[in-house]
Amino acid sequence: MGRLRMFLTTYGEGGRSGTVPVFFLAHEGKVYFTTLKATRKARRIKKNPRVTVRFGARSARPIEGRAVWVEDPALYDFILSRYRRKYWFLSPLFVRALRRRKESGESAAVEIVFGEEAQP
Repeated sequence: MGRLRMFLTTYGEGGRSGTVPVFFLAHEGKVYFTTLKATRKARRIKKNPRVTVRFGARSARPIEGRAVWVEDPALYDFILSRYRRKYWFLSPLFVRALRRRKESGESAAVEIVFGEEAQP
């Protein structure tokens, strides 16, 4: 999963969906991303954790999963440290902004689980 972007589809009321590109971290068989809590995708995930992801391109093979909020602050910090390595071409301000948003409570980290783990 050396891809730089993941296309994340979330599902709202009545099955309406929305797809957005997000930065992500794949680590030890798990996939994580961060988001502002006020975004539409975050609000949809709160109501319905079902997600579909595509790695690299919107047209890539879809994979069904379930989004789980990450409550561990150390794991969130780990995700940010890996973002810094993976997305080295971005300004260092990017990761600093994510860290500030985490500390202010504006953002959250999310893990996507697949397969049998994705069953509620």
